[in-house]
Amino acid sequence: MRLIMLCLLVMFNAPAWADWEKIYESPDFTYFVDPETVRKMGDLRLASSMRDLKKPATGGEISRRAIVEYDCKAETQNSLSVSVHTGPGASGETIFRENYPKKDWQFIAPGTVSQLLLKYVCSH
Repeated sequence: MRLIMLCLLVMFNAPAWADWEKIYESPDFTYFVDPETVRKMGDLRLASSMRDLKKPATGGEISRRAIVEYDCKAETQNSLSVSVHTGPGASGETIFRENYPKKDWQFIAPGTVSQLLLKYVCSH
């Protein structure tokens, strides 16, 4: 638990200009992963990802940054925290932030952006 909290602290304090790698782009959004935040713990990986919208969502959201645990063997994910921002690249005003202390592992469906994120993170 202390390791996870330390990783969250480091990741959320990482500069917004980190070297994010584009994982997927559609007409509506782009997903990125910061390779510097990938942490390996056996079959588990911890990473910071970001989604930038092409147009603002209801409520003013342009970007969303998340810290997610991935189980590479079970192909599941568990969100640890999320923050929602009014600017691209997790910049601008933070309009929402929440940490999720409870484990809630979710199956990652084939052919989804989550599967692309899983494959990228587990290859590092």
